[in-house]
Amino acid sequence: MQALEDDRIDLGKYLTILKRRWLGGAIAFGSILSLVIAYTLLQKPVYQAEGILLLKESDNPLAAMGATNVGNLVALGGKSSPIDTEAQIIRSIPLVKEVITTLQLKDSQGQLLRPEAFLDSLGINNIRGTDLLQVSYRSTDPKQAVAIVDLLIKVYKRNNILTNRLETTNSREFIERKLPDVTEQLRALDRQIRSFKETYGIVDLPTEQVESVKLKSLITRDLAQAQGSLATAQARASGLSQQVGMSINLARFSNAVSQSKGVQSVLDQYQQVEAELAVARTELQSDHPKIKTLEEQLTELNAILRERVREVAQASRKGGSLPSNLQTGATEQQLVDSFINAEVERLALSSQVASLTRTQQTYQQRMNTLPKLEQWLGELERRRVVAQTVYEGLLKTLQSLQISEQQNAGNVRLIQSATLSDEPVSPKLLLNLILGTVLGSLGAIIVIFILESKDKTLKSLEEIQQYFDYVILTTIPFDKAAAIANKAFKPAQQLERATPQLYLRNQPNSQLSEAYRTLQANLKFLSSPDHPIRTIVVTSSRPQEGKSTVSANLALAIAELGHKVLLIDADLRLPLQHQIWELPNATGLTHLLADNLNPSKCIHQESDNLDILTAGPRAPNPLLLLDSQHIASLIDKFRTIYDYVLIDTPPITVAVDALVVSKVADGIVVVVRPDVTDSNTANAAREALVKSNQRVLGLAVNGVTRSGGSYHYYDGYYSSGNDDTMANGKAVPEKLGMERL
Repeated sequence: MQALEDDRIDLGKYLTILKRRWLGGAIAFGSILSLVIAYTLLQKPVYQAEGILLLKESDNPLAAMGATNVGNLVALGGKSSPIDTEAQIIRSIPLVKEVITTLQLKDSQGQLLRPEAFLDSLGINNIRGTDLLQVSYRSTDPKQAVAIVDLLIKVYKRNNILTNRLETTNSREFIERKLPDVTEQLRALDRQIRSFKETYGIVDLPTEQVESVKLKSLITRDLAQAQGSLATAQARASGLSQQVGMSINLARFSNAVSQSKGVQSVLDQYQQVEAELAVARTELQSDHPKIKTLEEQLTELNAILRERVREVAQASRKGGSLPSNLQTGATEQQLVDSFINAEVERLALSSQVASLTRTQQTYQQRMNTLPKLEQWLGELERRRVVAQTVYEGLLKTLQSLQISEQQNAGNVRLIQSATLSDEPVSPKLLLNLILGTVLGSLGAIIVIFILESKDKTLKSLEEIQQYFDYVILTTIPFDKAAAIANKAFKPAQQLERATPQLYLRNQPNSQLSEAYRTLQANLKFLSSPDHPIRTIVVTSSRPQEGKSTVSANLALAIAELGHKVLLIDADLRLPLQHQIWELPNATGLTHLLADNLNPSKCIHQESDNLDILTAGPRAPNPLLLLDSQHIASLIDKFRTIYDYVLIDTPPITVAVDALVVSKVADGIVVVVRPDVTDSNTANAAREALVKSNQRVLGLAVNGVTRSGGSYHYYDGYYSSGNDDTMANGKAVPEKLGMERL
């Protein structure tokens, strides 16, 4: 609840400040708003042209023919944006300069427009949530704005294509430089592999390895069979030799057969065919024509071999080389023929064994070298595979780059060419008016608070009571009519001495008169039998607060109740009471203090209950007159004659006269006027009052401005002009119906 009350108090304070400083704020508000309106009206209309671009990944229709998607939008950093990158490319200086040069854009001085000035009017915005870029330009010439946007988009698209094509061209040129080296490397490897195969007789090395194992197994088998057959043939030949009894001659015969070129020639052919037949049997089926042909050749060679052996035998027989028993009898002849056949068979089998042995050794040697050959050939072939892969990749990439280089593909597509806004984008009258209103309001607030901060005068009753810390006896309303008559601008500028007012005489039923009656009533409440208040000093903190007017009207308020009152003008520096009451000032208080004149010669009777003692001529040293024993005896004398003595004294901060005179008085009433008394003056006055150790009865706040409240409740009464309480312009106490003092 307390917080709410504080908020209301603060709000009321601000409203009070606003009411008080409204004129300065209004001037500031009007000035700023006028400047904004003038600027808006004097500004040339600015038009905006807009175009829209779509940024997309390259979707190349020639991809099936090997073309690549060049220039794809890819973010390199985690926080980077390809669209923002493209926006900065559009704003790049080279593109901007090309547009400026092409269109011959010039500034107000006839020079080519600077890129910085161009960029100030250029706008590149990403449409939220899309891959669209909005390109806009503002200019006072609408046609120029459209031309700039269209040309900038065209230049950007061309630059995008050229940039993408340049990347492709560089890649193609690199591959064309690299491809001959790779081709030559591949050819060299082909030559090495061919030479290696020719040198080592390699056709299909893996197959050869498998077949070599098979051949070796078959040859080993055939060799074993041939060796067995040879042993049988040798045993047979040995048995026949024993039967015919020709072992020595048989040896000679065998030597002759061995030395016979005809026999050896046929035997070599027989061995060769035998070897071929052995190989063919490992590779081909038994019913293969080649095997049958080799078998037929082998049979023919066997018959020829037999015939040649017979010829050798006949030749040996004619030459006497053979034993005689070989030439006798048919039985012996059959044995000899059997022996010859056995010998021929032995020779054939010996040749076959020798051939198979050599073949076996040859294949074994080949099989021993195959692992090394495989390792060497594998290394060459791996190098060739790598070279072939590189070659094919370069060749394929070169083909795709050649196709891509010839296309005009980019990742930018025009969605909307430059279009002009229907209305000028600047100046915007409504927006500027709102802005001017806001700025004007801010300016007014700033001016109000600057004026308020510079103004140290006390504005409210709360501030006055806070600085003086005395009870407020009355609040006297501000006399608006008097201010108008004095052509014053505000209450602080009203000079009381210009048109003094005796409100209880001239306006007895006014709010002002009631305020003075309240003052005398409150003073009555402060009085007591032990400490009666009869001599009252009226002063103020500074000049122009209305102390003389308050003194005069307070005297009237007390006198109208039937009390005998003496009003003394003790302001010997700048007296005013004689002007208020329109009295002569030839003699006065200065004569009583200086010349000891009879008081009756200086006192003027204003009415039956009110006498006035003017100040008299100005004294050279007023304080010397007031700070004397004579003033004390004079006041004591007046106490015996009058019920109340009111003393009008100078302001406290101007002279110490009031503090000196207050020594012989019962109390001091301090007049304070809002918007006149400042904080420094208030502090000085309060400090002086505290140091003087005099009794301060309270404050009479003069010139208070009020709105609403109880005053309006009695407006009908105060404006009725009731004259029942007046008699010849003076108040008649008996008709008030109450005793006020």
